[in-house]
Amino acid sequence: MSRQEERREAKRAYWRNVLADWARSGLSKTEYARRHELNYGQLLWWSSHYPHWARREGPAPESESATTGEEVVEPLSALGAPRPGI
Repeated sequence: MSRQEERREAKRAYWRNVLADWARSGLSKTEYARRHELNYGQLLWWSSHYPHWARREGPAPESESATTGEEVVEPLSALGAPRPGI
């Protein structure tokens, strides 16, 4: 995998986790972005292009993960890693 592909995948994984965490938070996008110091426009863009990442109430069951190829996501607060260059 090239460096560019790795960055793209890291960014997608980061926003997948952000959207899942936002969906579980019950907050508006505006409030969530403010509390987590995110760019509201980016949160809006990612949530409109990948709405299925925000529909899940919790991590996907293992069986769903295996059949859809989707990665099980952790809450954003559990990441502990710095945000990728977004």
